[in-house]
Amino acid sequence: MKHGFITLHLLLIPAFVGLFNQQAFSVTLNTVNWDADNSANGSGSGTLDGVGAISYTTSPANGSNAGTSFTNDWSASTATNNAYGGTFLEGVALGTASNGTTTQTISFTGTIVNPILLFNYTDANTSFDFSSIATNGITLLDFQNASLSGSTVTVGAANNGFNDGFAVSIAGSFTNGFSFTSTGTGGGSTPSTAGFTVGQVAEEVPEPASMMGLIMGLSPFGMGWYHKRKQLQKSA
Repeated sequence: MKHGFITLHLLLIPAFVGLFNQQAFSVTLNTVNWDADNSANGSGSGTLDGVGAISYTTSPANGSNAGTSFTNDWSASTATNNAYGGTFLEGVALGTASNGTTTQTISFTGTIVNPILLFNYTDANTSFDFSSIATNGITLLDFQNASLSGSTVTVGAANNGFNDGFAVSIAGSFTNGFSFTSTGTGGGSTPSTAGFTVGQVAEEVPEPASMMGLIMGLSPFGMGWYHKRKQLQKSA
């Protein structure tokens, strides 16, 4: 009977460990800490944890505020709040065109793996083409008034609002930088902008609740071993 008790708990260990492996980690997102910038020159810079210095350039520098940074609560926007947990409070303005194509270039000193791109304040009749970087795949993580077809996200009935935009994950490893384009087909010549930031999934960390669950799950085995050891000492 004693051997059966120990054997039972030995058999239960893989089950508890399997449960731990499935539920023990939380995923967080590191986004760029953009430098304060009030200059509407179509470019800006900042730092990204685990990567280092990062910058962006809009060419041509369309938009009255393209290149400026601003406070932007991505976790509150319905266009991006379901992409990842956490609170991200900084963004920059990418210049776009009401009628024409703009190239957005992101440059950095290290390597970004599976970058996450967040957008809001997007305009109707605007598309974002990621075909040059999405050769390994692209996933639409969240959106409001936007849709994905192939490697292009098209903005529908948007009104340049806080909740107009999307979040995409680009599969692959990128060193030193990447670029994509935005195209406006709404007519007219008025330049416009879109809110933007880039992030990378941080290292997964154990959740305290899951760790406690594993300890509680294994505690009967530990107690069983302790009592058996005491019994063996008494019988010696």
